Amino acid sequence: MKPWSKGGEAQAKRRLDRLFSELILFRDHRLCQWCKRATDEDGKKLKVDNSHIIPREVLRLRWDERNSVAVCFRHHKSRGFWSWHSNPLLAAQWIRKLLGDTHCDELLRVAQEPYEFTFEEFLRIERLLKQRLLTLSSATLLASAIGELCPLPSSLLPQ
Repeated sequence: MKPWSKGGEAQAKRRLDRLFSELILFRDHRLCQWCKRATDEDGKKLKVDNSHIIPREVLRLRWDERNSVAVCFRHHKSRGFWSWHSNPLLAAQWIRKLLGDTHCDELLRVAQEPYEFTFEEFLRIERLLKQRLLTLSSATLLASAIGELCPLPSSLLPQ
């Protein structure tokens, strides 16, 4: 097992956090999963964040795709009734409706498992995140290319 250099563990976590956030935002099409919007009433782009369901301090789930959703600032960190952090009971109710009881119960079970964040684990997670991003981006490019190469006939387009 390779030991961490001074400050290396914190640096590795930040690196994985950036990759993971990009993955979740890409996976969720940069749409808030609560309000299903990417723009506000004025058409301005919403700031959308990666939000962990089980807190990110639980390293076992910190970079697990099942433990995150994209949410806009209003539903993530703002003050008020509809905010994830201001109203955790409402957030728990919403996430159970979105993901289902089985998914949420599994997250709670996994969160309690022992876990050690090692250098090897960092390398494994980084590789998995990069592979997943590549898979998602390839699928998006493929879907886009298919749409351009094989446009729908005008008879199938909405009138």
